[in-house]
Amino acid sequence: LHGAPFVWFIGQLGKFLMRPAFDLSEEFKIFANRTENPIVGVQIRRTDKINTEASFHSLEEYMTEVDSYFNFIDASRQMMSRTEEWRNDIKSPFHHRVYHQLNPVKRQVYIATDEPSIFDEAQSKYPNYVFYGDRRRAESASVSKRQNADSIMGIVIDVFVLSKTDYLVCTFSSQVCRLAYELKQSNHLEFGDASQQFRTLDDVYYYGGQQASPYEVVISDNKTGLSIGDLVHFLGNHWNGYAKVEKVNTNHKVMAPAFKFSSRILSAPMLGAYGNRSEVTLDLI
Repeated sequence: LHGAPFVWFIGQLGKFLMRPAFDLSEEFKIFANRTENPIVGVQIRRTDKINTEASFHSLEEYMTEVDSYFNFIDASRQMMSRTEEWRNDIKSPFHHRVYHQLNPVKRQVYIATDEPSIFDEAQSKYPNYVFYGDRRRAESASVSKRQNADSIMGIVIDVFVLSKTDYLVCTFSSQVCRLAYELKQSNHLEFGDASQQFRTLDDVYYYGGQQASPYEVVISDNKTGLSIGDLVHFLGNHWNGYAKVEKVNTNHKVMAPAFKFSSRILSAPMLGAYGNRSEVTLDLI
């Protein structure tokens, strides 16, 4: 089972279509010690995207999510190391000394951006982090150079590296970010189900050019009059706990708690190899 079957399917197609014919071993060296020190991928889309298709998001907004991820990792390691102490095992090597035994993980971030100044800003404001990325690729991603071969190759490399990071922080209004998230789902041996290994600062996930597919109300909302089973179109997730939606076939637009909506799970009858009728579950977005 997978938390986002639709994205998983797109990821399989994307992995096949984007089989690299070039060596990425140099770029992937940063993942050599990822077991002990995870890497977060941050994709910051600026330049012509701002105020046309997306709003401006400061570096601090991205790094707040990065901090939360690493704080969780550090807390998890400390809690796991105290397991024996909780069992009253006085012989545990961690007994009463656990916080002196474990050091925080090395905080590593891979930055992909079309704004070169981000690298200086990140190193200046977050000295406790190690940042990876290529300023030259960021410079080649400027609007005037975006059609050049080096620029296109730079974007491709960034997508591959982002898809290999342990956690993504980005804006799903960016196609680069969504593609990296899709490819991430195909790395089963490394991540398993990676459907929740991300944080987006704006849109919910969507496949560019997809047909409109409404979400389903799974918890009724008396204040807005939405009932279980109602279908709605997402007009925007405000990431403050609420989403703006429009009920299908009406002009009824409301703000409601985002957790009350879910992508639809539909079943379709199909014939098996021997003509046996079976039900196949489809996840539609």
